[in-house]
Amino acid sequence: MSYNILAECHRLKQDTNYSYADEIHKNMNYRGARIIEEIAHFDPDIVCLQEVDVEFYDGRLTTSMKE
Repeated sequence: MSYNILAECHRLKQDTNYSYADEIHKNMNYRGARIIEEIAHFDPDIVCLQEVDVEFYDGRLTTSMKE
């Protein structure tokens, strides 16, 4: 399974425009929970994630992936 999960540092850049996305979907708490749920649902052998913020990785992702 491979995902580009859009790191907050990139989303918050002034030269980026995500006006097509609802505010809730731009929120990392909401988006992060959905990403973790999707990974758990598919139960892949290998997970490749791009654009992962250190805070998200250390705070939520490593714990969830260990489960």
